[in-house]
Amino acid sequence: MVEFTARSGAKPYDQRREEIDEEREAKGDLPIPDEEFLTLVYDPTEPAVKELQEKMKKVRAELTPEFNSPTDEPLSPRTQREIQRKNDLIVTVEARAPKKGKVILHPQETLAELVGGHEAVRFIKKRKVEDSHVVVGVPDGIYSMMSTILDQVRQMVRSLPMREVKKFVLDEEVHYLATAEFPDPSQHSMHNHYVRAANGLLGQILKDNDKIIIEETLTEKAVVLGSTCDIEDEDPNNNEDEDREAHNFPLF
Repeated sequence: MVEFTARSGAKPYDQRREEIDEEREAKGDLPIPDEEFLTLVYDPTEPAVKELQEKMKKVRAELTPEFNSPTDEPLSPRTQREIQRKNDLIVTVEARAPKKGKVILHPQETLAELVGGHEAVRFIKKRKVEDSHVVVGVPDGIYSMMSTILDQVRQMVRSLPMREVKKFVLDEEVHYLATAEFPDPSQHSMHNHYVRAANGLLGQILKDNDKIIIEETLTEKAVVLGSTCDIEDEDPNNNEDEDREAHNFPLF
């Protein structure tokens, strides 16, 4: 049932790619293209790998000259690397649709993290039109306002005074944004889709603004859930009369 047989060991793709690119850079070469990297981490004799590689080559050949060479002036090595990275991502995404937001050969990052929110939406919308078998769980109404959602979430994150943001705080802020856009109870479905879209953008926006998510304590969770019980975040070893086995089970 395995479509692609990995053969590069337990080393993460990002680390393996970085090592290869360092060797290529020392020789004056550009980073390794995704088509070539594909054959290093998967068995190149498998039909699925061959088919994907052929699709990737076809997509790369169809890239517009304007994108490959924005100007007639010589490009700096950094610009060349950036253009190739963008080309690689376009080639990979166009050849094989992301699954659960993850891109083959870049499994540690979502599509939105790799190409940004706007480009991710463009890729997904195009894939939705071209392939009716790909299920896209977000309605067109949300796609049309992705730039608005992106701006609203970015402004919300930047307005937070703390660097370490508790998850329940972000959940509340996103809920407020969604409610402001869809206040009518009959718009419950769109409200939920807004929340999903916003949460999908949060990771990269927090990273861009040097903020991180931290988990809340049990007491804070109880407050968020509207609990009336008094829960303290204490050391269980201090409660000598309490059943020690009880601490093996989560309260929420």
